[in-house]
Amino acid sequence: MSYRFPVTFLMLASLLVTGCRDKQITAYRAPKDPVATATPPAMASTNSGALPEGHPAIDGSPSSPTQSAPGGMAGTAVPTASGSDLTWTAPSAWTVKPNGAMRKGSFGLKGAGGEADLSITAFPGATGGLEANLNRWRGQVGLSPQVPAEVTAAAEKFSANGLDFIVVDYAGGGNRLVGAIVPYGGNSWFFKLMGPDAVVAAQKDAFREFLHTVKEPAAPSAQPQPQPAPAPVSMANTPVPTASGSGLTWIAPAAWTAKPNGSMRKGSFAIKGDGGEADLGITAFPGATGGLEANLNRWRGQVGLPPQAPAEVTAAVEKFSANGLDFLVVDYAGGGNRLIGAIVPYGGNSWFFKLMGPDALVAAQKETFREFLHSVKEATK
Repeated sequence: MSYRFPVTFLMLASLLVTGCRDKQITAYRAPKDPVATATPPAMASTNSGALPEGHPAIDGSPSSPTQSAPGGMAGTAVPTASGSDLTWTAPSAWTVKPNGAMRKGSFGLKGAGGEADLSITAFPGATGGLEANLNRWRGQVGLSPQVPAEVTAAAEKFSANGLDFIVVDYAGGGNRLVGAIVPYGGNSWFFKLMGPDAVVAAQKDAFREFLHTVKEPAAPSAQPQPQPAPAPVSMANTPVPTASGSGLTWIAPAAWTAKPNGSMRKGSFAIKGDGGEADLGITAFPGATGGLEANLNRWRGQVGLPPQAPAEVTAAVEKFSANGLDFLVVDYAGGGNRLIGAIVPYGGNSWFFKLMGPDALVAAQKETFREFLHSVKEATK
C-alpha cells in the first residue's frame, strides 16, 4: 500500500489552512503635527476717515463735553474769530444761556407756544458768501434754496453804530428764523433768532432793537470820556452837514420823537402809532451812490419785493420840487411792512429820507411825511 497520497493530501490541507488566515495588521504611531501659533490680525487701515479714540475733532469742536462758558454776555465784549470785539445790550426778559464752544452769545426767549433760541457766532472771512449763508438759513426752516439775485433781494439792509446789518426773516414748517449778518473786522458775525413761528414773530421788534445796540467796544482810555449828549427832541431848523459841502434843515412834527443819529445818520426819528413803531432815517452820501435804479431796487428788497428793470422801477417814481430842491418819492409795501422814501440830489451828494415800519402805521403817516419833505431846505448861510 502506497503512502504517497496521504502525504500529498496533508501538504495541500496545510497550504489551504494557511491561505485562509487574516493578514496581519501592523500599527504605526505617527508623530503629532506641531501646534500652529495664533497669528495676530492685520491692523485696520488708517485711511477710513475715522479719528483714533480721544483725538480732538478737526472742526474745532471738543471731542468730549467741556465746561460751558458762564452766562451774562449782555453788554460784555466778546472776541471775534480773530481781531477786535463787539458788544451788545440784551433785554432783561431774555435768559442768558451757556455759550458752548462755538457761540459768542446765547439767549433763551420764552413766550406763548414755547421757547426760541438766539445764538451769536463769528467766523473769519465771508464763510462761503452771503447767498450761501442765506440759503443755509432758509434750509433750517424747510425752505428751498434760491438763486443769488432772488435770495439777496429779500434781505433788508441798515446801518447802526458804524456797522452794516443784513437782515432776513424766513418762516416755514411752523418755525421762524430772523437773522442778521454783520461784516466786521475781517470776520462775519451771525445773530440768529430761531424757534416757533409765533414766539419769534412776537420777538421781532425786540430783536431789531437789540441789533441797534450792537457796537464796537469803547477804546481803552486812562480817563473816562464824557458821553455825548442825546440828540435834541427836534432837529427843526438845525443845519446838519451832508457827506461833504453845505447842509439841509427841516421841521419835524412835534409827535415824532428824535433818536440818536449814530455814525451814519443825519437825522433819526421814531414814529409810534397803532401796530407798533416806524423809523425815519435821514442819510447823505457823496455822488449818486450807485445810481437811482440801484437805490430804488435796494429799497424794494427791504420790504420783500423783487428788483425791477430800470425803466420799470423809475416809472413809479413821483417827482416834485420844493424850496429849490428836487424830490424823487416812492412808496413800497410788502411782507406786512411799508417804505416811503425820498431821494434828494443836493450839493454833489444824495440825501435819503426813508420812513419804514408796519404797513398800516406808515400808511397813516404818509401825508405827514409829505408835509415834512416840503419843510426841507438849504441851511441858512
